[in-house]
Amino acid sequence: METSKGILLTVLDVNKDGVQEVKIEFVTRETDFDLGSGNFSDTIVNSYAVLVSKKNGSTTFNKASVHGDIDQDGDIDMEDEQLLFDLANTVIKFKASSGN
Repeated sequence: METSKGILLTVLDVNKDGVQEVKIEFVTRETDFDLGSGNFSDTIVNSYAVLVSKKNGSTTFNKASVHGDIDQDGDIDMEDEQLLFDLANTVIKFKASSGN
C-alpha cells in the first residue's frame, strides 16, 4: 500500500457572474496494485477543499473560503492565505487544453 498526497486544481465560475474562481483540493490517497492478481485499489483517505475568489472587483485572487496551516509552520496566518492566492493566480494563467 502506498500513500500519496496531491493537489487538484479546478477553475470554475461558481456563481455564474463571469468571474472565475479556483477550487483547490488537498487529497491524501492510498493506492495498492497487486501484480499477481492484477487488482488495483485507489482510495481517498483525506481531503480538504478551499474555494479562492476575487472580491471587490480585484484583478487578483484575495478571498479564501476557509483557512488552514497550509505551510505547516504551526500557525494559521496571512502567509497561509497568500500561498492559496499565489496558487490560484498562477493556475488561472493556464489555458485549458482538449488534449489534442
